[in-house]
Amino acid sequence: EQLCRAKSYLRHKLGVEPTVLWPSEGSVSDEALGLAADCGFQWAASDNGVLARTLNRDAWPEVTYQPYEWHQHGRSMKLLFRDHFLSDLIGFSYQRSPAADAAEHFLTQIRNNAGGRDALVPIILDGENAWEWYDANGRPFLRELYRRIAESPDLEALTVSEALAKFSAHPLGDIFPGSWINANFDIWIGAEEDNQAWELLLDARRAYDEAGDVPEDMRKLAYEELQIAEGSDWNWWYGPEHGSDNRAEFDQLYRDHLTNVYRALSLTPPEALARPILKSQEGELHERPANPIHATLDGEVTSYFEWLGAGHYRPDLRSGAMHGGAPPLHDLYYGTDGTNLYVRIDGAAEAGIAIEFESGPVETQIAAGRIIELRAPLAGQRFRVALSMNGLPPVTVPAQGWIEL
Repeated sequence: EQLCRAKSYLRHKLGVEPTVLWPSEGSVSDEALGLAADCGFQWAASDNGVLARTLNRDAWPEVTYQPYEWHQHGRSMKLLFRDHFLSDLIGFSYQRSPAADAAEHFLTQIRNNAGGRDALVPIILDGENAWEWYDANGRPFLRELYRRIAESPDLEALTVSEALAKFSAHPLGDIFPGSWINANFDIWIGAEEDNQAWELLLDARRAYDEAGDVPEDMRKLAYEELQIAEGSDWNWWYGPEHGSDNRAEFDQLYRDHLTNVYRALSLTPPEALARPILKSQEGELHERPANPIHATLDGEVTSYFEWLGAGHYRPDLRSGAMHGGAPPLHDLYYGTDGTNLYVRIDGAAEAGIAIEFESGPVETQIAAGRIIELRAPLAGQRFRVALSMNGLPPVTVPAQGWIEL
């Protein structure tokens, strides 16, 4: 019902019939597409990670760069699956690059992926706050990008409706259930907090369905409170993935809406709704060195004692309102023997890595194996690690400030 109400609201405000749906976080399933089709939506979009799970194959450009049409039980829906990597370059990486360099890198990626053939390249940003990290809210980058597209005979910017009229859609009988985040629903389901929140919602729904003689205005109020509590945003903040200074307020609001369901039905709310769902969560961890160390550069934990007494830094692995993909590393250990700085990195993607002191970068020796070990001459008391991937500007750990020895 939320979809149909949203469609009606937009029709009233815009004076046109909405036909396009980007589900929350690109979340799709056969059931969700069926509901969208019943509301009159003609096409929807998700992520090519979902497409890969649907087809049980890698979603290479030749697979992603075309439209699909979902058919099931007499209902149909045109579908596009965004290029996850290219979309995330705009969403999370290009803000660190000059506008012209970013636009050139982006269009080079598109041309390389298309390989000279006709290709429909879906670029979809799911993140309303990407532009605040860009210079001038992204206007220089967007102007540079669209100027280059307009001047390129081999490129054309199209609305999705225009693109669907040009390309034939490939049939899909069913779709793998998932979102753009890891092609699953783990953000919303599975953690202890998530499960408790859903169970409390289910209990409230059952109480509503089983309520006896309730005045119609109170039943409508209870139903409205249920509709609010069924929104996906609540469970965005439950579980270990996302952090906010306002999580406690979100938790209280969610439980208030469920409590209001019972009160509108003249029922006693369960005691569980009076207690927070939130559990304590681990954020950034930083333990300073306890002893000098001298590490062997071989990419292995040579002995139990090698990193004993080292400092330990772990970035906050939770995201905020915008889910930004995997962190650059999971754990960083560091220490010194008075002459050299030693750094150990666990859980890092393949990347170019360098140590930077506050006074500037230094020559860094690296050994990569089960772990990554680095050695650099000691050049100060404050340092950070820079990781470069895919020819993009480096990401620093920590993201702000320095690690102090």
